This record gives sequence, structure tokens and C-alpha cells, in this order.
Amino acid sequence: MRDNPEGTMMERVRPRSSLLEMLKPAEAPPTPTPEPEPVANVEGEPASGEAIIPLPQPGDPYDTAHARSSNKPLPTLRFIKGDGIKGLPYANLDSIDWEPAEKPGHGPTIVVRFAGIVAREARISGRNLLQLFDLLSYHRVAWVRELPPGRDFKDGKATVITDITVGLITEVPA
Repeated sequence: MRDNPEGTMMERVRPRSSLLEMLKPAEAPPTPTPEPEPVANVEGEPASGEAIIPLPQPGDPYDTAHARSSNKPLPTLRFIKGDGIKGLPYANLDSIDWEPAEKPGHGPTIVVRFAGIVAREARISGRNLLQLFDLLSYHRVAWVRELPPGRDFKDGKATVITDITVGLITEVPA
């Protein structure tokens, strides 16, 4: 101890040991404040954030071959064929390939492979698929839909999916 100019005793200040700090029990992290539920606007979509991209219902007109592109990556890609829907997680997306048409007059095929508990492959065939290929590679499409049999578009520039097949991968592709 030492005297200060006023004549009172002042204790010597020592730095705290870092070892003592490590022995203290860890403090609980602060509890996060829950985010408020988004309020729906007049159209029924969330008022803030990314709107949910609805699936077309059975019997809906084939206005488009795929969902509008999202500005954020999506969790699942859904394949709609007739009244059936199969969803595969983008997290398991292993590869996406572009295969040119095998025969004249046929369109190209997008091959999307998913690794998971069971390895699956989706083959999407049609016309004007290049933009869809690009959007799929960025995980920005919520669903793709096969054109119902006996229907077609008049616009030659529209994306048209003529066939979707989803199956197990039985052999490793080259």
C-alpha cells in the first residue's frame, strides 16, 4: 500500500488473472427476441420478405413451365407431372447437366442429380430451357411443371417442358 497526496491509503490495483476468468461458469447467451409474424396483405401474401411461390393446382391452365425466379435460394425443387408432385431438396443437388437433343426436332434435356439417402435423377425435356437451366443452377426455381398431353404453346419463345422423369440413379454417370 502507498499513500496518496491527500494522506489516505490507496490499495494497489492488480490485473485480474485470465486463468480465473476461464474457471468461471460460462454465461448463458442472451435469448433472441422472436420476430413478429408477418401480417398478410390484401392478396394473402406476406407483407414483408419473400412471398411464398404457390404451386399450380390440378386443372390450372399451363401458363408457365416453372415458377417465377426467386431472389433467394430455395430449400426444395418440386417436379409437377399430372396430379403428382415430387420434391427434392436443393441441399442435396449434386450436379446439373445440359444434354443436347438426341434426335432432330426434339428439345434438349436438363439432368439434375440429387445425392441423399437415396440418389435420384430428374430429367427435364422440352424447348427453350436454357434460362431454366441457369435458374436451377442457382437454386432459384420453386417448381417445374410438365405440359399436359395434347397441349402446346403458340409462342415459339416460351419455355415448354414436354417431359419430366424422376427416378433412382442406378449407375454412376460418366
